[in-house]
Amino acid sequence: MPATELDAGPFLAGLREALADFDAKAEEVVLQVGAKVVSLAEGFAPHGATGVLEGSIHSDPGRDAKGPYVDVGTQDPVGFFQEFGTWKMKAHPFMRPALAQAGAALRAAGARTGTRSSRGARGIRKRAALRTQLRKAYRGGRLSAGQARSAAQQLSRISARQVRFIRRLRIS
Repeated sequence: MPATELDAGPFLAGLREALADFDAKAEEVVLQVGAKVVSLAEGFAPHGATGVLEGSIHSDPGRDAKGPYVDVGTQDPVGFFQEFGTWKMKAHPFMRPALAQAGAALRAAGARTGTRSSRGARGIRKRAALRTQLRKAYRGGRLSAGQARSAAQQLSRISARQVRFIRRLRIS
């Protein structure tokens, strides 16, 4: 049987072109999703007298080996305490509902989404859960104000420089 040679050049060129087009469209969608999450988070954010928190919510697009992504969040330390609460104040989440709403819309359109948070944000969430337990213990009379304050201070040994609440959104 004679050997047949196939010219894979046109196929590979077409494949590269299709992948480049897909990558460009994915980057466009990621940017749109980032803008949508920012607008939703600004709507969910507690409206203070200064409006600083609403103005600090931003998105930063980027690209790595896995493809395009957008980091959405705030650098304002007040945002973290509003999002997760303190031992004296209940949480007023604004980023998590915005991410959930945008993610649900994307999943309904057939996309897979993923988020990643920094190690600091994960630690803040754990401390927020512990602060909620402290608040309940204080209100239930199991802790005095001094005991609750001292326990909350031990939980909150983080500087404003370490506090960042950024979520990375990626469409895969």
